[in-house]
Amino acid sequence: MDKNFKLIDIEKWKRREIFYYFSRIAPTTYSVTASLDITRMMKALKEHNLKFFPSYLWLSTTIINKHQEFKVAIKDGKVGYYDTLTPFYPTFHDDDKTISMLWTKYSSSLFEFHEAYLENKKLYGENKGFLGLHGATPPENAYTISVLPWLSFSSFSLTSSSSNPYFFPSIEGGKFIRDGEKLVFPLSITSHHATTDGYHVAEFYREFQEMADNFSLFLS
Repeated sequence: MDKNFKLIDIEKWKRREIFYYFSRIAPTTYSVTASLDITRMMKALKEHNLKFFPSYLWLSTTIINKHQEFKVAIKDGKVGYYDTLTPFYPTFHDDDKTISMLWTKYSSSLFEFHEAYLENKKLYGENKGFLGLHGATPPENAYTISVLPWLSFSSFSLTSSSSNPYFFPSIEGGKFIRDGEKLVFPLSITSHHATTDGYHVAEFYREFQEMADNFSLFLS
């Protein structure tokens, strides 16, 4: 068994009945979109010459990794959760308007993650095909996260016809909006109701806003 994967004692799990109902009887996913103020975050990034996208990946993944509910999966037929998730994200090819997927192993250090992201982008960013890392397989603990930089939105929803249970969140950001002195970022999160409720999603947004407001603390 993967050392990063921890089994859940189903008999003692507080979500046992909820998980069974929303994964077996009435499989349910839902999407929530909120607008977040990233004014202070963008100011801090500019002062340190850091890019927004990898910083957004790091911030989101840092929050996700704090909550077991977002990290639940089924491995070898058994329910458990990963210690950490890895962001699985697209890189855009401007010449033919296609994307390829890359991933960068999470680090609790923003600077280490930012550097690793740039290195991946340099080495594999121009590779075409669905997977930019040709010949490699995305890690089992990879969750999907992206930004739609050409369009701002007030609602965003993902659907899947796959019969394979997928309990990780999917996160999608939109184009920034200038609202007076504020820079507003629309952010959507799609979750599986078997593992997460509205409370957990609300906590994700609350923590994202709190970290964005105090982003300079992670740059010292």
